[in-house]
Amino acid sequence: MSETSPARYWFVAIQVYRRGPPAIREVFFQHRIQLLRAEDAQQAYERALFMGRTWGVQSGWVFEGLHDLQELVDVLPAVADGKPQGAVGVEHMTEDRCVYLWHAREDQGWPITPKDQMLVFWDGDTSKWPFDQGPKLA
Repeated sequence: MSETSPARYWFVAIQVYRRGPPAIREVFFQHRIQLLRAEDAQQAYERALFMGRTWGVQSGWVFEGLHDLQELVDVLPAVADGKPQGAVGVEHMTEDRCVYLWHAREDQGWPITPKDQMLVFWDGDTSKWPFDQGPKLA
């Protein structure tokens, strides 16, 4: 990625943070859905980890890791002049924005997913399907 041109692809990362005693009475998890740009999945993964650690230090929450990372696909229909119809397409978004976050008690926090089990890194081999439940592809 050059200094003058933005990275080519948009990704969304679900970051997981923890906070508990002595800062607060019980353990809570915070889940942040974060937008970022990167040239590929590996760069997006590294940036999501860096951003998570940085925000964790700044906020007082402990960054636990990523629940998921996905490439964001622009599926908006275009009008005749090529501009998106009815909503803003991903090419018009600004970078590094948290678009949604929520808190959960310790027993309800989402798990951290190992990198090799994130769908963005899945090579299509159904014998390595990373989930106990869900679709089993033929």
